[in-house]
Amino acid sequence: MGYVVIPPVRNADNTQYFLALFSLHTAIGFLAIRYAGNALNTRPLLLWTVFLASRFFIFPMLPWLSDDVYGYLWHGTLTINGWNCYVYPANAPEVAFLRNPLYDLLAYKTHPAIYPPVAEICIALGSWIGSLFSDTWQSALFGWKFVLFLAESVGFWLLLKTQKHVKFFSPSLYLLLPLPVVEIMGQAHNDGLLIAPLGGMMYILSRFWNNRTVKWEWITGALIGAMALIKLIPVVMILPFVRLKTSLRQKAILFISLGITSLTVSLIFFYDSRAISNFIEILQFYNHTQFNSPLLQLIRSILEAVHVPNWWLVAPTVISVFRLSVILMIGLVLKPQSYRGFSAQLLGIVTAATLISPKVHPWYFVPLLFLNSMVGWRWLAYGAQAMMLSYAMYAVVPASELFIVENVVWIGVICAALWEYRTSKVEF
Repeated sequence: MGYVVIPPVRNADNTQYFLALFSLHTAIGFLAIRYAGNALNTRPLLLWTVFLASRFFIFPMLPWLSDDVYGYLWHGTLTINGWNCYVYPANAPEVAFLRNPLYDLLAYKTHPAIYPPVAEICIALGSWIGSLFSDTWQSALFGWKFVLFLAESVGFWLLLKTQKHVKFFSPSLYLLLPLPVVEIMGQAHNDGLLIAPLGGMMYILSRFWNNRTVKWEWITGALIGAMALIKLIPVVMILPFVRLKTSLRQKAILFISLGITSLTVSLIFFYDSRAISNFIEILQFYNHTQFNSPLLQLIRSILEAVHVPNWWLVAPTVISVFRLSVILMIGLVLKPQSYRGFSAQLLGIVTAATLISPKVHPWYFVPLLFLNSMVGWRWLAYGAQAMMLSYAMYAVVPASELFIVENVVWIGVICAALWEYRTSKVEF
């Protein structure tokens, strides 16, 4: 409830209050996990009570640490009015008649939508729900938050259904940490949409681990396709399935299902070549905005030191090649024999795709923490909360990225991961 009390104005004082409150919340969360986590994990009714209460109390929070949600709501406004959000940026004269107070809150008026089609469909649904009550952007926001709440609730329900079929089960690692509830119900980031299909995939894997049929391969492919159309990164989850002991027919069905799902939904928006071109361009632009990862900073420094031409443009390509190499190694080389090992492989491959990136936002960790309920990596739980310190860029005047803080956080996360790997024999 403390997050709701902070005035929704981004300035140094409010950001400092937020970071202090979040740090306190994190400390309480870790204490709760340590002393009550195991008891909580075995009580579904109590799990649901904590889940619903925490989401309910933070629901009124207005997003102010990130401008993303205003872009969401504008895209939703375009879509429900019949305009392709991938073709028309906010400042396009064709859609000038739709401008309202929301338009003034947009960070990028000259760029079209950057989020994949399923995300845009869900955003439009939230805007439509909000329009049933009023035509204000605040109403659209709470309609969108309701969609996020439904997605997370469905995913959480599916997560709890896996308990009968797995040996390791710790939803408290997700439920008692502040990052998921703050970033989904508080800041309304669309990563919360991933929880529903991710929960479905985890349940199918646990329920039919030793009896995978063509039907379940088809559903799994569709779920991965849906996740990739919310955020592009989850498409890498397809690689570990290639290594499972299934027939060539089942592997083919998995890829066909993924392809058909992706193509069918994409055609809702990408029937226009301008939409495809704009989407590719906006992805490239995104790599040059704020929240640059320390890895990108390091590679840029090295390339500049050795006098590589256009080093600031070459660095993201270097990261992409390195990321692809790590993804292939985790996805194709390792061959886990248990459900938890396979879950660890999935988590490892998505974590690599998330962290080895030009840009790493705190809300990217929401699906990682959810999947971690089946794996139990402590370093990831600690590191995700520490990544919230990147918001410290707004705690100084003038606002600027605090690279020293971000580097310290990253070094700490890497050291914690290596320590846990050596001491607890992290399962793959």
